[in-house]
Amino acid sequence: MTIISYRPQNAWLRPQLDGGWWRWLLRSLAYGGLVALVLVSAALPRQERLRLAYEIAKLRKETASLERQIQELELAKNRLLAPSRLAKSLPELGLHLPQPDQVLYLTPQGELVASRPKKDAGGAR
Repeated sequence: MTIISYRPQNAWLRPQLDGGWWRWLLRSLAYGGLVALVLVSAALPRQERLRLAYEIAKLRKETASLERQIQELELAKNRLLAPSRLAKSLPELGLHLPQPDQVLYLTPQGELVASRPKKDAGGAR
């Protein structure tokens, strides 16, 4: 059985666009921007703290290295200024040991004398 009916040909009609898509797009962009702002505001302080922690660690390492270098330089200076080393290098430097008459002694009273002061038998200080 065939039913004959009228079917209009309305292909020439264009459907109107829904005006709500524009509002939906703006709302979606606003929410996305808000979420991005919250994420960035939560991540920035942590990133700054982490950067400072790395910088502090680098400065501590540099400080330790400089302290080691200072210790090595102090040791080298002490080695060079050791009395035994200086005594061995006197002739090379053109220096001679002082003669006994060139030596002056300081007394407990604060006077310089040419001969070595005699110690008191009583042990006075």
